[in-house]
Order: sequence, then C-alpha cells, then structure tokens
Amino acid sequence: MTNRSQGSFQRSFFRGRGLLVLALALGLAVLLLPRYAPNVGSRRSVAQDDDAGVSEARITRLEEPSGARIRARDRPRSTFQTPVKSGVATSATVVQDTSTTDTGTTVPLQQEAYLLALMAMMEMDGRDNALIHYALAAEVAPPHPSSEQVALIELVLREGWDERAEPLLPYLLAWQDAFEKLHFGADLNYARGIGYEMGQNTPGPNYLKIREAPKMLAVYSRYLESQGQGGDALRQLETILSMGRDFNSPDNTIVTNLIGTSFEDFGLRQLSEIVSSDALTPSQLAAANDHLKNVELGQPAIQSVIDGEMQTALNSYREIMSDPAYAEQSKGGESAQDVALSVAEYEKAHQALWTSLSEQFSTPYWERDPVVLSTLSGVIPMPNFTAAEVRFLSVTSRLRQQQIDVAAQRYLSDHQALPRDIETLVNQSYLPSNPVDPFTGTPFTYKPNGDGYQLFGSGPNIGSPQEPDVDWSPTKGVLSGGVIRTR
Repeated sequence: MTNRSQGSFQRSFFRGRGLLVLALALGLAVLLLPRYAPNVGSRRSVAQDDDAGVSEARITRLEEPSGARIRARDRPRSTFQTPVKSGVATSATVVQDTSTTDTGTTVPLQQEAYLLALMAMMEMDGRDNALIHYALAAEVAPPHPSSEQVALIELVLREGWDERAEPLLPYLLAWQDAFEKLHFGADLNYARGIGYEMGQNTPGPNYLKIREAPKMLAVYSRYLESQGQGGDALRQLETILSMGRDFNSPDNTIVTNLIGTSFEDFGLRQLSEIVSSDALTPSQLAAANDHLKNVELGQPAIQSVIDGEMQTALNSYREIMSDPAYAEQSKGGESAQDVALSVAEYEKAHQALWTSLSEQFSTPYWERDPVVLSTLSGVIPMPNFTAAEVRFLSVTSRLRQQQIDVAAQRYLSDHQALPRDIETLVNQSYLPSNPVDPFTGTPFTYKPNGDGYQLFGSGPNIGSPQEPDVDWSPTKGVLSGGVIRTR
C-alpha cells in the first residue's frame, strides 16, 4: 500500500470512528464512576413480598406527589408495529429533521438509519428485535437530570431509597413510558445488530441517551425495594442485565458491545446488593439465578468481535478507495493501477492480521502469550482487542460469581447456615456445576468468614501474584493487579 493511500485511509477511518469512541467514553464514565464512590451508608432491610415468581405480570404503582398514581407494568402487551416514516425515503434524501413513529415517538435523524436497518431486519426475519424497543425508549426518555437530581440518584444508588430521595419522584414518574419499552424489549429475549456492511458509517444506538436508562431502572428498583416489592425491584435489575446481553448480541460493533458490557457490570453490582438484603424470597432468588445463566449465554466471544471489527475495517477501506471524492483528491498522485494495487496490498495485509488475531484469541486467556499480541498491530488501524476482551471476561467473571452468590443465599435461607464450599452447592443442586474463572480456568475463591463470606476471582494480570485485598479496576489500567470481587 502506498503511503498516500494508507494515510488517507487512516485519517478517514479515525474521523468516522471518532464520534463512536467519544460516545463510548461518555457512556462508560456515567456508569462506572459511581462504582468507586464510598459506600457511606447501609441498605435498609425491607419486608419480603409474596412468594410469586418475578416472571408473573404485576401492577406496580408509583405515587406522584400530587396523589395521582402511575402504573409501571399493567398495560397489555401488543405486537410492535413498524413505524411509518414521515418525510423520509429509505434510500433517498431526507427532507425533514425528524420522523414520527405510529406510537407518536419523534426520532431524530441520527437514529433514522439505525431504526430503518433494524426494522428491515425484522421484516426479513419475521421476528421482533429488542434493540428497536431500546432505541425507541431512548427517544421517549426525559431530558438528562439536573445537577440536583444527579446528586440524589447517586445517593439512592449508594444508600438505598429513603425520604431524602422524595424529590426524585417526578423525574422517576417521567421515565415510566421508557421503562415500559425497555421491559418489552428485554422480554423478547432476542436481539441482533445490523452488521458491518456500511463500514465506518455503520449507525448505532443513541448512546448519549440510552446510557441513563440502567441508572434510572436501578433507582426505581431501590424505590420498589423500599416499598416491600422485592420481586418488582428484581425485575428492574433483570432488565438492565438483559439490555447488556442484547447490546452484546451478534452483528453489533465493538463500541455497542462495550456499552452492553458496562450495562451488565453496573447491573451485576446492583443485583449483588439486593441479593444480600432480605428483599427477595427463595423462589425469586432461584429466578434471578435462571436469568443470570441466560445472560451469560449472551456473552460475546472475542472472536466474533474481532471478525466484526476486521470486516468493518475492510468495508471502510473499500468504501474510501471507491469514493469519487478520493479519486479526485488523488489526481496526479495515484493512477487507477496504483489504487488497485493499494487495495490488493491492503486486503492481503488485512487477511494476514485477521488470521494471526484469530489464532491468538482462540487460545485460552491463561495460555496466551501477551507479547505476541502486542506485536500484531501494523499498518491496519484496529481497536485494542485485548482491552475489550478483558472487559468482557471481567463481566463473565462477575456473572459466574453472582450465580454462586445467589446460590449461597438460597442455601442460607433453606439451612440457616452458609455452605462450607462451592461443591456443597453443586452436590445439593443449588448450582448445576462449579463455575470456573474465565481468566485462569480454575474455580473461584469462596471463604466463609463468620456470618459472611469472601467470593472473588483472579484479575486479568494473572502473571503476577494475586492480591486478595486489592480490587481490580480498569481505571488503574486494563491489565492492572487485583482481584474481581463479588463479596
């Protein structure tokens, strides 16, 4: 590849990906920053609700300050209708700034291509797609919270709901329509992205708006828990986890995958809190474990992420090289033969890198040579797949630990004592098998300690001695030391 074509491609590629990277950074920051705030209060124990499973439809009411009531989940579900686009042709020039769905949702133009692609897939597959409903939920969600509301949201997430959070009720009320769409999408248990054919121009969801949804679902969960409605509180957290699973579904970009991973991480931390309280009945804990297994099945394999990103890079390069504007810019510098040669050289180098990455990442994490991976980046722009995989595996670790955690709480409820070890949970059918740490391939560490227990797994820096008193954090570096802890 000539220096000229290589430089033009890299500049165009990174310009196209810049907004996605910015959106990812902002989305991750909103979800991950509260994780490191000090936990200065304890959660209040609430009365257990009835022993019905959380899968049953219920009416959950939220009191408006004026005395009016709203309902969170009592509307009958209906088949999703394909929105009728107003003033927009599917393959022609857009002539207005927004379009309106048949449900009255006004959708900004930046969402047009994404929604149209998802709906075209739905028509082809004959199957509804959760990502459609998440996108629509983002558009009916209220504006971003004020600074005062943000402070109260963080307070609730740290300490639970109490009278200090009452000023949040109107804002929580405004989220109810969005919550319904989120729950509807999550219940579909099916999602698929739009693929990579458009290269760097592949549209995605409105990250800047959807990022608020998990936090508000968690706030609503804390409110419901304070009202003694543990099953409905759990329902909100399960939807957060389902959203994460669905944004990690096949044919999504790596940016969308990482947003999904941040949702799962956040939801798991919130779930850990409610599991250790007295809010859930044994049957609800069992339902929570079933949901965790379902979410784990949706975890992305790094190989599929690599395949998607490498295909995106290849399609982007082909698009740039075939663009008439590029040909005009290259006049006098590159002949048609030069351009054809550049394409051939690039595709050859691209295929060689793709093959090398596939070979490395098909090896278990604990058997891999990180030095080889660090030398694979060449003339082809690509994301840091090692960093992405570490984030995926850290959430997989938390998912598996949380299943152990829920099983231990069920055992405690049944026997009024903690299990001696994880094998006890397996032998008595609280777990189907002993989950293994995705970083090491070995069992997690479980240590009963008085009235509680420690539960943790290895961090990604498996080449150094593990420090049980240090929690791994990506803010210290993706490959920094420390363990991944649930308890």
